[in-house]
Amino acid sequence: MKVTAYKVVSTVLDFENMGKDEVIYEIENTRYCMTKVNTIESSEIEEWEDDHPLNHGSTYDEVFSKSKVLLNRKYNQDSWSEASRDVDEAFSLDFTSALRGLPTDEDGFVKGTFKVTVEWTND
Repeated sequence: MKVTAYKVVSTVLDFENMGKDEVIYEIENTRYCMTKVNTIESSEIEEWEDDHPLNHGSTYDEVFSKSKVLLNRKYNQDSWSEASRDVDEAFSLDFTSALRGLPTDEDGFVKGTFKVTVEWTND
């Protein structure tokens, strides 16, 4: 018998607050499909609003990713002076939409750390 296996990455919004174990149970006990949950991640959404990214076709990675690239640009010696401005703009919602949805503390500062690497390559 030929069987096709599909690896499905899906997002389940738990409006009923069932919890991970119940969500896994419901997925694995679906009729007509033999399913097994291999891994499950969660991301707490403190205030659900209709304009949340998950409500507008955003991907799993946009919400669950452990890191986001805010600036990715190469500089030569002539353009290096623009790096400072570009880093400032990376922290502005006017220039960097990836800032939306990042977790913030009670004072509005983005939680987490920002990694800066300066690497020279011989292009």
